[in-house]
Amino acid sequence: MPTTRQLRSLTRTLLIAIVSGVVLGACQGSASEPPPLASPPSVPSPTPALVDAGTITLSDTGCTWDGNPGSMPVGPLTLAVRNDTEDFGTFILHRVRDDKSWSDGQAAIVAIQGALEIGAEWPEWTFEVSDPVDEATADAGRDGVIRTAVGPGVYGVVCSANTSPTGDILTTFLVGPLEVPQP
Repeated sequence: MPTTRQLRSLTRTLLIAIVSGVVLGACQGSASEPPPLASPPSVPSPTPALVDAGTITLSDTGCTWDGNPGSMPVGPLTLAVRNDTEDFGTFILHRVRDDKSWSDGQAAIVAIQGALEIGAEWPEWTFEVSDPVDEATADAGRDGVIRTAVGPGVYGVVCSANTSPTGDILTTFLVGPLEVPQP
């Protein structure tokens, strides 16, 4: 069994060897290793241009979409809305579901308007045609705007005149379509 003196000596020797190895390794590593390569400058991906998708106007007899581009790339859009009625106006951007068509959306609005006219509940199937994406509201005679980003799909705007922001829907219309193809 080694003596205490021998153990101390062995510990010192090991400690000196470890420290020397670290120092020498660091010196050798810095002398023999090439400098790290600089990362290539990151190139930002292009930001899609904001599309001005026109103006939607709600009147007592319908809804129009002036300046509808008909199609646009995936990305941000801005859509002005105008309420030319004496009621509260709501403008909801909808995306037609992939398993449905623009004609299905038109049929749903006809069914909803028919139900409104007789005070009936909306047919359940009308809720399965599209999904709301974003909306704007406007008091009588006022303007609003929808600013959102759109992905691939077919879009339309459901316009409605309402008794108030939380009141009954008086009339409803659909304008569009706006197609956004796959990139």
